[in-house]
Amino acid sequence: MEDLFYTNININNKEARYHIIFDSEKYSFIPVDPGNRGFSFIREEDTWHAQEELDEETLEQALDALEEYLMKQH
Repeated sequence: MEDLFYTNININNKEARYHIIFDSEKYSFIPVDPGNRGFSFIREEDTWHAQEELDEETLEQALDALEEYLMKQH
């Protein structure tokens, strides 16, 4: 398990804080605050695949956070 970063995502007009980890080829968003659900992504051939069903706004915010983090690593 690799600890990556923390980010905030606006879900249903409420800001939620997530801890992002990388484990077994999966990027997982672990909710810091109780009551928020977690979700994860895998990346295959430069394409992100959500492992859970997400609304478009949450999906976009999460993928933007992942892309920004990964770009900073290069």
